[in-house]
Amino acid sequence: MQTQEEGNAIQIMTVRDVAVYLRVKGVTIYKMIRENKIPVTKIMSGVKNPMYRFNKSRIDKWIREQGCLLTQRFVVNKNKEVLNENHKH
Repeated sequence: MQTQEEGNAIQIMTVRDVAVYLRVKGVTIYKMIRENKIPVTKIMSGVKNPMYRFNKSRIDKWIREQGCLLTQRFVVNKNKEVLNENHKH
């Protein structure tokens, strides 16, 4: 999904979109949300099952700030520590 902000297109991503983009399982994204480890916007807070949305440019910036390397099977930080094994599609 794309929206306009001051003339620039913003790509909005769902939990599933981010999981695919980062090559991790959806449960990993939910865990990162609970631990405040990933930039996210909570929609419909106060309900049993809130929705979450991500700004792709913020996710890209977050990846750079983390010093993470996305490989085909793992997410590796700048210290070459494996953060988690990625799922297979």
